[in-house]
Amino acid sequence: MKAAKDCLSLNRAFYAWGHKFPYNRAMLASSLNEAGFQSLSWHLYGQSDHPVLNGLECHARYDDTPELPHLLVVEATGIAPPETSDLGAELDDYDRDTAVD
Repeated sequence: MKAAKDCLSLNRAFYAWGHKFPYNRAMLASSLNEAGFQSLSWHLYGQSDHPVLNGLECHARYDDTPELPHLLVVEATGIAPPETSDLGAELDDYDRDTAVD
């Protein structure tokens, strides 16, 4: 969960300069779990376990490393009870600093 907290801190700084919210894998997973998705499946750019979903990405390509891709691809499926994260204080700080309701 530290990585998700780090993502919120980074976004507070990015937001102050007018940037959009960049996710890291931990923050995206936390958000999807809180939204009630049951299963997350991570993939490389253009790849999927479902043939119909292969090759759909249209984002610009950059050199990546497996440890730090510039684009996250996740397929979220199923319905589960929403999870509650332990990001309380960090979310409060983010909401305060970005005026998100």
